[in-house]
Amino acid sequence: STPFSHKYHLNRKTGEVLKVMERGASSLQSLLNMCLFTIGPTIIDLILVCLILWLDGTGGIYSAIIFLTMTAYIFVTIYMNDWRKQFRREMIEADNAASDRSVNSLINFETVKFFGMERREENLLEGNIVVYNKAAWKNETSLYALNATQQAVMATGAFSCMYLSGYEVVAGTMTIGEFVM
Repeated sequence: STPFSHKYHLNRKTGEVLKVMERGASSLQSLLNMCLFTIGPTIIDLILVCLILWLDGTGGIYSAIIFLTMTAYIFVTIYMNDWRKQFRREMIEADNAASDRSVNSLINFETVKFFGMERREENLLEGNIVVYNKAAWKNETSLYALNATQQAVMATGAFSCMYLSGYEVVAGTMTIGEFVM
């Protein structure tokens, strides 16, 4: 006899717990990696470039354009990621449900087989996978929207700098060599 009740064995979430633990470990590693090797160096580079252009004496407006572009980029990224959370959460919950269903079906395969419930378990898992695929599609679509918006912000900043540089070349206040550099 086991100290756990029949209800415990029916309601345990082994697959979901395993998936959440796996996701938590990889998320922590990803967060540290992004902060240390991507975001931190990028912010330092941004500050240095703006500072050098500002102190150069001729690039103050370019420094301002770059700074405003990066500020807009950060704002858009934060705003849209807050919007995307709902789709990501929906996908994670659907993934947890599918993992829970598959792991618990495999752990309890003797009981499933004994009662002839293979088709029912298969249908339940298939339903979970369909829900997950729909949620994953929404999440990917929102990611594409984020990337397109980020690219539009960066393209606007680059266009502004190029337009201003072209204007200065035509006006004679900047040489072609300075424009290329």
